[in-house]
Amino acid sequence: MTYEQLKLLIEGQTENPSLDFKADSPLRLQRLAKDIIAMSNVRDGGLIVIGVKEQETGFEAIGVSDANLTTYNKDQMKDKLTKYTDPPVDFDLHFPSDNNGKTFVVIKVHPFKEIPVICVRDWDKDLVANTIYYRNTNQRVQSAAISNAHDLRAVIEHAAIKMFQKYRDLGLTQNTVTNTQSELDLPSSELINKIKSKGFIEFKFAFSPILELDLTELKDIIRRCQVNFNWTYPYLHSRPLQENNSLQFGDNFLEMELDMWSRKEFWRFFTDGSFSLISAFTEDWFGDEGDFFRKGMEERYSSGEYLFYFTTILEPITAFISFLERVIIEKNIDGNVKVELTYYKTKDRKLNLDSYERLWTLGTKTTKADNISESINLQATQLRMDSLKISNELVIKVLRRFDFHPPADNILMEQKKILNNHY
Repeated sequence: MTYEQLKLLIEGQTENPSLDFKADSPLRLQRLAKDIIAMSNVRDGGLIVIGVKEQETGFEAIGVSDANLTTYNKDQMKDKLTKYTDPPVDFDLHFPSDNNGKTFVVIKVHPFKEIPVICVRDWDKDLVANTIYYRNTNQRVQSAAISNAHDLRAVIEHAAIKMFQKYRDLGLTQNTVTNTQSELDLPSSELINKIKSKGFIEFKFAFSPILELDLTELKDIIRRCQVNFNWTYPYLHSRPLQENNSLQFGDNFLEMELDMWSRKEFWRFFTDGSFSLISAFTEDWFGDEGDFFRKGMEERYSSGEYLFYFTTILEPITAFISFLERVIIEKNIDGNVKVELTYYKTKDRKLNLDSYERLWTLGTKTTKADNISESINLQATQLRMDSLKISNELVIKVLRRFDFHPPADNILMEQKKILNNHY
């Protein structure tokens, strides 16, 4: 871990299940053991940062003294903790320093590989044998024995996902989805050509085995599974604003196109259950005629120069995966699913943090990637169990192409706000 990455965490001024700040002190492993075990049972593991003191006004980066730094030894810590855990915990030590000579200790705890970590021996009053520790969420975040059904379910689901991943790696599951109607090229229409003339997103999903639906079922699925945030995904007009903004029926698909100011979108839903959507980057069309809501924004955000974190990455990915999850639940799908997303024409764009906590002072982040693509194959059951986690991972992967590495839990909190309509 670099100091720049650590600086982002400290500036966030928020502890969460995957992040714990502690003041400067020599190693007292007995007091850290519960935190390390608890974070090993969190899906992404966690970070314990030594050298950050909590004040009345927030957290202050004070660093760790030279004398205290010498007490932190990874091998000795692991050897000691092995006596108290089954399976053994896994972690790394990092010692990032700032430009003023302050050095910090960061314990990066890795999540368990297959089975949740259990404490197997008492350690005075700090650890209790036969206990699963977790970063409890039913009160201020702390490391404690699991005490509620929500946290227990989170650990069980995490273990189930690990099991699916193991079976997939061993070749015991078939995850490849091929030959679906969504693989066909979308039609060449005036709107699609307009969308593709600038930056745009393409999202797809497909199932194996394929579904056998009729057009009436497709329409019902869209209406029941549509996700409604400050925008609806996929977009469906209750009253068409223009003739081409109405729902259209094809031989084996439904489709909808929308060209309304900076919002430009086309989607097609096929009778085999596959789905394709392309959507323009709204930030490339701020100056479109008639968009009074964003009048003047094109002067600040020139077309082709920016990618908006919230508007173009966080919300669309969260909505797309949430829609897919609803389709799976609606039709009780129990096969495999392939998810693809691509951001086109991204090279040299600046990442604009139109959200993300209080990190407005983040330095400029750009990408050299012409396009940003991610594709995953997984079981539909896995997505139904953990759709938020999957969308979180996709968001993080896109942000990494801008060399931006925010804590997954911070992104997750914003996604939960979106899903709960708290924005």
